[in-house]
Amino acid sequence: MRKVLLIFLSIMFILSFTFGKDKKKDNQNFAAEFTFGPAFGFGDVFKEYSAGLPPYYSYSIQNKLGFHFGFGAKYYLKENLAIQGAVDFQNVSAEWEWSYLGLKSAGSEGWHINKFFLNGVYDLSPMGNAKLTPFLFAGLGIGSLGGYVFEEYEAESETKFGFNVGAGLRYALTEDIGLIGYLVFTDIFTEENATTYLGIHLGVEYRFSFVEF
Repeated sequence: MRKVLLIFLSIMFILSFTFGKDKKKDNQNFAAEFTFGPAFGFGDVFKEYSAGLPPYYSYSIQNKLGFHFGFGAKYYLKENLAIQGAVDFQNVSAEWEWSYLGLKSAGSEGWHINKFFLNGVYDLSPMGNAKLTPFLFAGLGIGSLGGYVFEEYEAESETKFGFNVGAGLRYALTEDIGLIGYLVFTDIFTEENATTYLGIHLGVEYRFSFVEF
């Protein structure tokens, strides 16, 4: 599955450069964004894990994703093709429960997934020509996982490569400021359990110009 998606990313980059339109002199060539929203996990990391010897002793733990926030910066190579550096901070809650000879306890601990990705972004409508612009993006990067995952237990931090792919919409409020919303599928290449999740990003984008290179 991962090989298929990586091939898809390669094809997308090739098509983007082939069909991207040359920039116009009056277009902004940089953009910065801030987003936040919920995320939903469906990889093995987010499945409930339980063990023990019922009814004498048992425990279970389940990681659940919460809200995240992120920042991004884009440079437009062509009128509708950009490269983007994106950073995303994802909160995770590890909900646990245990019982021993009738005694029970439950609680939760927090940990995190931090993403640092380089994406290719392709606007389906050239920027500046429409109020509503759909876009596609995909890229590679690293994900840093770490923090508390169980009571009095701290997981070792782990940094792995991964990829993400997504699609969204931008609505232009002014020439420089727009509202953005997009879905992004992320897969961090953890060894034992799959760390895959879907994030919803809502936020604002600001476009500006520097001297053309």
